[in-house]
Formats: sequence, structure tokens, C-alpha cells
Amino acid sequence: MTIVAVPRPATSQPPRTVPARELLDESERAWSADVLAALRQTATPGEHHRRKLVLQALAAYERLRLGQASTSDELTVFRRWPACTVVALTSLAAAGITVLRQKLIEADPAITEAWWFRGWAVCWAELGGHDATDIPGASVLRAASIPTDQLSGPEFGLDPQRGALIITLPAPLAAGATVTAGGSQCVPQGARWLIARPTPVVTCEDALGEIHRVQVVDAADPLLLFSEPGALLPTNESLPPGEAWMLHLGEPASGWAEGPARVLERRPPPIGWSRWRLLRVLLGPGSAVRSAVDHGSGPRYGAWRHVAPGAGHGSAEVIFPDPLPGVFGPAGEEVYPSPPQLRLSGEPAAVWDVHVRPAGSPRTSSVTAHGGECIPLRDGRSGSMLGRYRVRAAGGGAPVVAEFTIAEGVSITPDRRVRVLSPHGGLRPARATVTAPRGVRAEPAEMRFGPYQREAQLVLRGPDDRIARLRVQIPHCAVRIRYSERSEDWEITPRTLTIEALIAGAQLDIRLPAELRAGIGAAPALAVETDTDPTVQEIHGHRVGSGDVQRYRLDRLVDTVRALGTVRLRVVLPGQEVVVATIRGNAPAGGIVRAGAALRFQDRGAGPLRVQVHARWAPWLAPQIIELPDGAAEVPLAAPFDTGTPLAVLVQPSGNVRVSGWPDVRDLPRGAVLFDVLATAGDGLPLTASGARAMSAYLAGRAPLPDGAEHLHLVWHVAARAPVVLGGGLGDLTAQECAAHLGAHPFAALRAVTRARVRTDEIVVPLIRSGLAAHDLRRVPDPDAVRLAWQMSPLSALIATSPLLPYLAGIDGWDPAELDDAERRLLDQISDRCSAPALAVLAGAPFLESLRAVDALASEERQLPGPPSLEIPAPELEPVRALGRATGFELLRKAAPSLACALVARLAAHGDRDAAEVERQIRHTWIRIARAVPQLAGNDIVLAEFVTTRRLGVGDPARSAP
Repeated sequence: MTIVAVPRPATSQPPRTVPARELLDESERAWSADVLAALRQTATPGEHHRRKLVLQALAAYERLRLGQASTSDELTVFRRWPACTVVALTSLAAAGITVLRQKLIEADPAITEAWWFRGWAVCWAELGGHDATDIPGASVLRAASIPTDQLSGPEFGLDPQRGALIITLPAPLAAGATVTAGGSQCVPQGARWLIARPTPVVTCEDALGEIHRVQVVDAADPLLLFSEPGALLPTNESLPPGEAWMLHLGEPASGWAEGPARVLERRPPPIGWSRWRLLRVLLGPGSAVRSAVDHGSGPRYGAWRHVAPGAGHGSAEVIFPDPLPGVFGPAGEEVYPSPPQLRLSGEPAAVWDVHVRPAGSPRTSSVTAHGGECIPLRDGRSGSMLGRYRVRAAGGGAPVVAEFTIAEGVSITPDRRVRVLSPHGGLRPARATVTAPRGVRAEPAEMRFGPYQREAQLVLRGPDDRIARLRVQIPHCAVRIRYSERSEDWEITPRTLTIEALIAGAQLDIRLPAELRAGIGAAPALAVETDTDPTVQEIHGHRVGSGDVQRYRLDRLVDTVRALGTVRLRVVLPGQEVVVATIRGNAPAGGIVRAGAALRFQDRGAGPLRVQVHARWAPWLAPQIIELPDGAAEVPLAAPFDTGTPLAVLVQPSGNVRVSGWPDVRDLPRGAVLFDVLATAGDGLPLTASGARAMSAYLAGRAPLPDGAEHLHLVWHVAARAPVVLGGGLGDLTAQECAAHLGAHPFAALRAVTRARVRTDEIVVPLIRSGLAAHDLRRVPDPDAVRLAWQMSPLSALIATSPLLPYLAGIDGWDPAELDDAERRLLDQISDRCSAPALAVLAGAPFLESLRAVDALASEERQLPGPPSLEIPAPELEPVRALGRATGFELLRKAAPSLACALVARLAAHGDRDAAEVERQIRHTWIRIARAVPQLAGNDIVLAEFVTTRRLGVGDPARSAP
């Protein structure tokens, strides 16, 4: 590598000579602590020389990369030494773009300036320099790093609010730019310059040193026309009909207009243009205007400027008030606290017919109005307008059709201006109070937002059956992962990424509402932490446009994650620090491909690995497990995995805990990666028994779901695992179809769980989805078979045993003496498997709200993890609460959502028809709960069965007779 010399202060010693790598590393350490401070300091001659040598060293390493690793990331060199990149280029750019370009050519003419500028922009943003506006040279590089096709030149226009003529430059070109009019420099105001005197041409020199000449006014034709917002209307184009601004030398003489054109308003002349007149004019279709200057010897006319013909009288305009903040209609539309207005276009003689009606209703309110009027859009009834409305206006111009949602007179006051992320997950809880006008009832009058509840439902009821169903949100923080081609949905829980996502260019977005940004100023830095070090690195982000999004590039963490393993990203918000993402490190391989009847690793990591191979079209098969020694990169596939069937391959360090069941990418052990291996051409079905092969053909989309009881154990696997195995909507639809098939064969399906050997937590959702959790079983056809099921699947066995539980509860009329031997053995099994607290509830002990540890499931489930907070909107559980009020069952009114749903289902299973109807209404909510906390949902089914059995207290003993 090239050797460079770094001069020392004048001494008797010769200049020190160091390799390029040492120079870059030494300079990076010196400058990275505070890059902006290094740039703000006055550089000594020796420091100037160092920066020049750093530039040459960067060019040398880039030549090396191009020669030996041409397929690598083209910004590798910059990202390795970001402080060197920023300091060297910025200090050179301070002398101007011309000097900078010359120095870049001297460093290496083969490296394009676009490459240098792009690398500087990436490093500048990562080091937090985007907010520094006082750094010499930074403005030049900011402009130079933007592609020329994304930059526009200077624009001449009118500022109607200030009555001033201005030149505007794009922000990247504005810093350090100069604008000259009539031989004197114009006054800068940000990216705008005031043109304070009439002049034919304005000269602009932008931040890149480019010279622009902008035509302002023609002395022979002193007329300028601007659109209503102030954009210059070109002289070589037709004018649009409607309102415009006209700047004319003196008062226009007669003959300045032809056709329907008139003056609406006269304004004071622009600053420095005292002899000119600024007029707001209305230009009708087909009209024309021209300059008409009279210096005392008669008017002198300019060229006609014609208005586009055939535009009619224009259309009316709906003027909306400010919407209610954070309030949305059912379709996500904005909601307004008062009716909008309709401004009618055209001459006063133009007649408009305006019709307003509630959406979906034939009731219409009609009014007649004239052009130029502005009328409120009311529906003709007294009282507050509520709900969705539709307006149609026609007759005086182009027809207007619009819809809007109104909650007239309603206001919502939250107890927090903004909800920030909580260190415990989700958002800070909040409340909001609804204030409604007379005659309007709000349900509820106070909304509560739990940690995992982003919005609440609000129903407003008014007179004449008026109703508005709304969604209410309080401005809140959220996070998402963004890739170059797509963005994930906004979430309020920490995100998880892999090192592969970082290499692919993943970025982290944090949404910070305006109310929060005002209190924290610049974008907060992300602290990178491990289990042993709270801050190993910091990442600085930048604000995206003028919105709420702060964006952080994560590719700079690749080396950190490779060196340290899994890291967490922590952001500091007012009052707390919150982990917003976890990056899993030490990927065991970069990819897996087929190599005949084997799998071959790409970019295999170091160390021994455990490989689990699963067949996607046969999720019931036990995985093939291979312990792969260090250095080995190929895994031979055993039957039936070697048929070209699509595979899911879990790879993790050998010391990790073995994953049971089907691996879920959302919950993998540390250091584990799940790879997809696609099917090959041909059959691709696993070579298994004919029944299993038929199920594989169903999963492959080649055959319908097999019928018959002999397939039920396989159907359980698919019903439980299809959402993870197939993913997306296809997985949910497949799981639903299989669950419906299980529900059609209730007792056979419950027995088949034993043969399926699916984990108890996996069968909870299929039990609910199929309706088996609420099925009214009248008898136990085979008690011995159910008794054996208690060993393998106690939850399904309990449901199958439910007809006999009243005998165990000691309820009058249920005499154990009438049971046969098989039924007695089954009840003995229940007594052995259930804990004392559960049996006490069955026997009639008072129910305690804290009774959660119903130890009736398999031994591995007895230590349940603490469930995360799960907020369910109150309206979704209203049918349950209503059933509790109607039946006097107090627990239904107060129980947590999981237990409340389970109680309704078990009431339905005991023959309660009202409960059966409610269970069908809330099943989708119950499924959502069970997906989040399956073990809790399963435990609550057990508890609900004991509670409801005891509560019913009576029944027909014959229902359990063999």
C-alpha cells in the first residue's frame, strides 16, 4: 500500500513516514470524537497537509477495492473511515467546488466525483452533520451530492402575503449563493432573495459556483402574471382561467383586457417597484390581457396573453374547517367539528343547485345559490350534524360531488398531548374525555387507552337516529423497519432484525409527533447496547422531509454485530429510555441452496451448528436434525426430505436449546436463523404414506382437503401450524378450512389430538377456531380412550370429559353410583391430573380473581410465563358483558378478556343458546387473544369449565350415559 509522509513540527528529526492504513486509523480516532468541532477549528498548515494525504489514502484503498473486491459494497471504504471522509472532503470544499474537483482529480482521476460525493453524504448523515449549517464546505458538498436531475434552478415569483418579488433557490444550492439585480446584491432570506428593483435580468451564483441568468421583466412589454399562490405564468403558454396576480407598469390603460376579465382587488406595489401596480384579477375562459401603458401620448400595448378556452365557469370548491385532531371515520377519513362551506364559482347570474343528504339515506336538503356565494353545507335539520354526508352541486359550472364526516360541536380532550413508547412495551396509557353538545350522547364519555391500544371506538348518537361511529387516536410514537423497496407497518413494540437485513440496507424509522419534537429539538441518537455494555456505539438519524419521521441508517452496525453478537437499539425520550429494536447477530450462514440430495451452506459461519430440516408440505413430520461439525458446509437430506419438497431449515449454534414444534421466525433462539429452500421442478411431495401424501397434495394446492376420520390427526397439525408454515392470508385461510373440518367431527377430532401429538399450546387456537371449545357434547362415547388422551393432550381430554364433570362436582342429581367402571376410571384420572385449587372451584369454593394457576395441563406448562399486556377494545366484549347483565353472572361482567371469552364458550357447551350466539360473535376476538397468549387462553378454558359446571349446578344425568 502507498506510503505517505505526515510532517511534524519543525525539529531536527525528519518527517515521520507511516503506511496509509495507519494514517487513516490514527486520523479516524482523532476526528471521530467530535467531527464538527474538528471542522470548525482553524486548521494549521500541517493539518491541511494531513487532510490532503487522507484523501489520497482513501483513493488508494478504493483502487484496491476495485481491483480485488469489485463486487463489494461500493461505499465500503467510506463506511470504514467515515470521519476521515467527512473531514478531508469538507475542508477541501471550503475553497469552492472548483478547487475540490481539482483535488479529487489529483487524488485519482479514475474515481468519479459522484462516488466521492455520495460517500460524503452517507458519512455526513451518519455522523449527525445534517443539522450543522455553519461548516465551510458542507453546503457545497450537500449540493454536489444531489443528482443534477433532482435539482431545479432558481425560480422567480411573487410572495402574495408580503407583496414582494423574490428569487427562490433549492435549499441545497442556496447556502452561500449570491443573487445580483441591477448591479447590486439582493438581500437573502433563507433560500429566497428579495428583488427590490425592476430589472430585465437577475444573476444567481449558486453553492456549486454555477451561474444562472433569470429573465424578470421586458421593458418593451411591462406585464407580469402570477398564479394565485405566486408562481410566474410563462409568456409562451396559455393562461389558466380563474384568479391571478397581475403586475403592471402604472395603472393599466383602457384596452388592457378582452372578454370576461376583471379586477377583484388592488394591492400596494411590491417593495422597490413603486411605479407599478399589483392587481388581483379574475380571468374568464377565452379572455385575454395585455400591457397598456400610457405615458401621456396614448396607450402603448404589449402582446395579448390569452386565457385557455373551453374551461366553462370552473367548479365550486368545498372549504373544510380544521379537522378534529386524532379522530377518524370508519374508513380512516378525517372528521370535522362543523359543516364545511361551498364556494360557488362563476358570475352572480350563474345559478347553482346544491343537494346535501346523509350517506345511505334518501332524505335530501336542497338549496339554490348564485355564483360568488359561499354557503354552509347543512342537511336542513335542526340539531348537530353527525355521521357521513354527501353533497352534489351543479348548474353554475362543472358539477361537484363530495363526501365528508361531521361530528358537530364535539371536542375530545386527552390527558396526554402525546403518547410515548413505554419501557415495558407498547405506549404510555392515556385517557380522553368527550364533550358533546346538547342532544348528542357519547358512548363512552371517557375513553381509556391501554399500553397496546392505539385507538378507541367512539359512538355519537343524536336526534332522529343520527349516529357517527368514530375511531380516536392520541398522537403517539411508533417504529418500523424500512427497506429500499418497501416499508413495514408502524408498530408500538420493539422490532427484531437480522444482520442480513442490515447488509440489505435496512433502516429504522421512529415516528415522533410534532408535540414531542418541540420538546426534544434535534432527532435523538440511538444508543447501541449489549448485555454487558450500555453504550457501545451511537447512531445519529435525520428528519425525513418536514414530517414526523426520524430515520436511522443501520448498515454501519454490521461490523459491530459481527463482533459482539446480538445488540439492542435504545432511544432516549423525555422521561425514559426505550429499546426500539434488537439486532440478532452471529448469523451461522448467509444462505442455503440445494446440491442434489443435500443442502449446501453459503458463507458458513464458524463453529459447530445444529440443523433442523422441516418439510413445509408435511408439517406433521418430525424434523431431520443434524449436528454439523465446524467447517462442514453440506448436509445430506434423508427421506422424505430429499424429494424436492419445499423446506424450512433452522440453523443455530449447537449449544442452543432445541426448538420443538414448527419454528416461528418471530420467536427464534438467540443466534438462530430460519432459511427457506424452495421446491424443485417435479412432484416435490414427500414420499410418505398415502393418507399423508394426500394431505401434502392439499398443502401444495393440488388437491382438496381429504375427508374422513383417518386424516384428522394430520388436519390438527395443519390447523395449528398453517399460519406459520404457509404465512400470510393463505396460512390463515388454510387453518380456517382445517379447523372447520375438525368442528364437523367433534368427538373424533378430540380423540385424534392424541395421535397427532401436537403441543397443547398449539391446539388452543384450532380448538377455538373450529368451535370445539364451545361444542355441546352430550355424552362420552369411549371413556377409556378419553382417559388415555389425558396423558397426551389434557386440554382436549378435559373438553371431551365435560359431560361427566358434574359427577365429580358433587352436584345434586348426579350420583356417581350410576357410572360404569370406565367412567369411574376417567373421573379418577381427572382427580389425579387437576390441582387442588381447580378441584376446589369445581366443588363450589368461592372464585378468586387471582386464581390463575389452574394446574390441569401437562407438566411442562405448569410454570406459565407472565402474559404481556393485551388490550381489547371494550365494544368487542360488549356482547359478553351484556350476557352477564342479562343472566346475573357477575363474573362475565368483570373477568379479563381471555377468561370472559372462555366462560361464554363453556356456557355454550353446557347448552346455553344465548351464550352460543355470543360466542360466535366474539370468536374472532378470542382467536386474537389466544394467538398472543396461547397458554393463558388454554388455562382459562380449563378454569371456565370448572366454574361453569359448578354454576349450572343441575343437569340431566342421562346426557352422560353411555
